[in-house]
Amino acid sequence: MYEREGEEAARTLARAWQLKVKPGGLIPVIIELYFGLDPKSIDKATLEQLGGTIDAVLRSYLRVLVPFRSLRRIATHTDIRMVRAPTPAKVLGGLGSNLSESVDLTGAADL
Repeated sequence: MYEREGEEAARTLARAWQLKVKPGGLIPVIIELYFGLDPKSIDKATLEQLGGTIDAVLRSYLRVLVPFRSLRRIATHTDIRMVRAPTPAKVLGGLGSNLSESVDLTGAADL
């Protein structure tokens, strides 16, 4: 999208996907690594050279702030399996304030 239609079109699409565009045109993305790789071990300098800034490191993935122009470049990193938009957290039915990013993705609510 960015390459074909420019940054304004990419911003419009990001807003439609309910992504919060940060100052400087950075968008948050989730980076999933290949199985067996620890998100804490990813080379921060290489990720920064590709245009990303690590925002958070979790047990199974990283949240990275990336300018639109660098999204495809980040996805070429040899340790990265997938770059995706964050899934909005939802309150789990009947479990109070527990939040989950993955219930809908795993089908756990159907159990």
